[in-house]
Amino acid sequence: MSIFTKLMCAGIGVTLTLAATTHATAAFVDGKLCYEPLDERSCAVVAPTMGITYSGDVVIPEKAYDSSTDQYYNVVMISNFAFEECAEMTSITFPETLTTIQGNTFNYCTGLKSVTLPASLKNFGHMVFAYSINIEEINVAEGNKYFKSIDGVLYDIAGETVLQAPEKLTEIVVPEGVKKIGYAGFFNCTELDQVVLPEGLEELENGSFMQCESLTSINIPSTVKTIGPWAFDHCLSLEEFVSGENVELINSAAFQGCANLKKFVAGDNLKTLGEGCFMGCFLLEYAYLGKSIETIGDSTFETCTELTELFVPTEKVPEVDVDTFCEENFKYTSLYLLDDSMQLFADDDIWSKFLNMKVYQDGVEDVLATATNLEINTCGATLTATASGEIRLYDIDGRLIAKSNDYLNATPGNGLFIVKSGADVRKIRL
Repeated sequence: MSIFTKLMCAGIGVTLTLAATTHATAAFVDGKLCYEPLDERSCAVVAPTMGITYSGDVVIPEKAYDSSTDQYYNVVMISNFAFEECAEMTSITFPETLTTIQGNTFNYCTGLKSVTLPASLKNFGHMVFAYSINIEEINVAEGNKYFKSIDGVLYDIAGETVLQAPEKLTEIVVPEGVKKIGYAGFFNCTELDQVVLPEGLEELENGSFMQCESLTSINIPSTVKTIGPWAFDHCLSLEEFVSGENVELINSAAFQGCANLKKFVAGDNLKTLGEGCFMGCFLLEYAYLGKSIETIGDSTFETCTELTELFVPTEKVPEVDVDTFCEENFKYTSLYLLDDSMQLFADDDIWSKFLNMKVYQDGVEDVLATATNLEINTCGATLTATASGEIRLYDIDGRLIAKSNDYLNATPGNGLFIVKSGADVRKIRL
């Protein structure tokens, strides 16, 4: 809302020209709300009247009256930040004339517990209910052709995009058919600790799980190719992240501020790590970047002073910036490279600063029998095993690491391991 509108709502007459019109129009007050005309017939709610604090149940009317022009307008839009910090508002009723709710409209409306969007709504902005931490469900009136609610979470009508989850959410199994977690879809869901994403999901957009402070782990389906900027920004409980095997792009600041992240494992199709991807990940110890990595952005590992193992098993030297790494990385991080690529890295102006370059090896081989009942696949420091019956994973000293029936997925780190199922035994080097 402009300073001109604020003055008008305070009772000081100001004329302004709106981008949506071709003639001079003035903001006006009707009851407890301030409006701006959008054209000759419609208007937007821009704020409560200056000096009024909303509390209890609030009803937005279908029409607003401008006494200065003796004209009625249909209320079709609620503007950005219009009801920000109306903390004592406990419910809101939308008119059936409403077609658009812009972004951040109900920020910090902590008194709201449930909302129902009208059947007339066509456009829904980003982070509409940001920091409204007590909302348990976002519902949609019957007959809406653009949106639907599933278990209190808002989706587009096709069920392909998560638009906004209520911040009180604690767990979710995202339905089959969803292709995208939309912009800030699960933003600030601070109590969310269990998430299951479906196969068929393709993208996590900007800020998808930003500030999900209770999230400790998450599965990334094999169909995901892109993880957007700030996707897991300030997920303070996230300690380990294993990328989907087909993720090609992880955008800037994707894990910024994940202060407890210790292990990162990319799939072997990852090509780009964006700028500042691990800024503020002070405890990151282990990073596997995959066999296809081409670009590592500026400041990616700049604050990762505890990084002890970095795996870059590529045939070509990835492009980096002078500030991609910190001095502690060059001195203390063990850099694991393919034997055939070692000299290429040693000849590079930046990569050559690493003092501890080591040869990377992985592979799977039989120890006993032919292991016909036991199938194993590896990706970086992750292995999956399938068999008929119980599967056990041991370290090279015989200590049991994990066990499961029929299918086992584990990320034990790098080294030699034994996988056993019945009479079949295989040795794995990760």
